[in-house]
Amino acid sequence: MFDRQDRFEQKAAEQRLRHDAYCLVEADAASITKRAADLKLILDPVQRRNAALSLLEQAQAQANALRQVARQKGYQVSQDDEPLGPGDYATHSGEALVSVARDYTCPPQSVWAALSDQFPDVHFTVDWFDLSSLIAAEIRYWRIAGIIQGLDFASPPTRA
Repeated sequence: MFDRQDRFEQKAAEQRLRHDAYCLVEADAASITKRAADLKLILDPVQRRNAALSLLEQAQAQANALRQVARQKGYQVSQDDEPLGPGDYATHSGEALVSVARDYTCPPQSVWAALSDQFPDVHFTVDWFDLSSLIAAEIRYWRIAGIIQGLDFASPPTRA
């Protein structure tokens, strides 16, 4: 009885630690999002573009750090330097994140379980907090890249 209670308490403590780590990542992400929203307050186009580029670097560094942590946990996350196949980068990123989400373990089914129509327990190996952080980092990165592209289109052409 005590062993079951200890395991329950240990599992609850691990869940709290994962949630606290998730909250730290999201607080850092909220600062990036706030700075992206504050870009429209900068009137000088050169300063705005420079601020957006530094913001893009910060978002990319955060996404790379999250990917590195995911690789250390054993998730199959693609490298940034892998050659892309046909299609755009957004499709490639989406496919990589879906492959991470589908990573699971499933014990083999016994004969008795198959005959009695009992399905095996499927345990997803990717934590929900980690997956949502990875997806949010990718979306944030591409949003800021779109802001920079919009600033490039809106800025007057420079003469050499």
